[in-house]
Order: sequence, then C-alpha cells, then structure tokens
Amino acid sequence: MANITYTDRYHLGKHDPGYVGWAEGMNANLNAIDDVLGLVLADASDTTPGPLSQKVDGDTLVVDTTAHKIKVVPVAIAQKLYAVDGGSTNALTVNPTPAWSAYAAGQFLWVKVANTNTGAATINVSGLGVKSIKNADGSDLGANLLYGGGIHMLCYNGTHFQRIA
Repeated sequence: MANITYTDRYHLGKHDPGYVGWAEGMNANLNAIDDVLGLVLADASDTTPGPLSQKVDGDTLVVDTTAHKIKVVPVAIAQKLYAVDGGSTNALTVNPTPAWSAYAAGQFLWVKVANTNTGAATINVSGLGVKSIKNADGSDLGANLLYGGGIHMLCYNGTHFQRIA
C-alpha cells in the first residue's frame, strides 16, 4: 500500500519513492496544476479563459497570449478595489470609482480608514446599504482594529464584510 501525503497549497499527491502507480498520481497532479493555472492564464485558443482575463464591468484585462502572462490591470479595475473612507467612527462610507452596482459574495476592497474604530463597525459602499464589518471568525470588531489612516482589506461574504488585513 502506497503512503500518499499532500502538498499544503494545492493538495497535490506526493508518493513514496517505491510506489509503482506514480504515473497515475502524476497525471492527477498535472490536471490539478492545469486547473489552477486556468484561473489566471489564457491564450487565444482558450474558449473559456480564466476569471482574470474576463470582463469586469466592461473593463477587460489585457493578456499577453504569447507569454501567457497578464500584462496590465486597467486603472478602472484597480480603482474599484480601493476607496477612501468618508464616514464617521465605526460607520465607514466609501465611494470607489467607478461605483459598485451591487454587493456580491467574494468582492473585496482596500479601504483607507478615516477614523480608528472604537467597537463594532459598518461600511456602506457606493450607497448600496450598510453592512457589518466582522472579524474572520464572524465576531464583531474590537476597538482599534481599523486604524485611522491605515489601509485595510475587506471581503464581502454575502452577508457582511470580513476584515482580512
């Protein structure tokens, strides 16, 4: 019986040196690597390019189909990912340019916070409505977790924003 361990990041199978079924495992690993690269890379013949090469609100990433590397992130996309807080303590208000049209799970935003929070906090992005900001474990923020003048990453999970960094 072969002893199989797995890599941490992509869960690729690592087999004992004496394992005779290594080709099957290697093929499974190559398929997994291909799937992960497909999330980012695309070429001219790819009919289903990865999410990073698809349109985002009308702005398209420029992809170098020869070298298979993303060359440019359009300013319009980068601007949607950063905003400066214009709200009050514990009630952030941001208006990225261009404005967000709706909340969707998985959206993230870098926010330059105006005031250090004193407890539980909320955010309103593009006037779409107030959403709670929580810790990654779902608990309310404690005091001083959002520093005034600091830039913090938030990710919307479909219900509230989670503080990532």
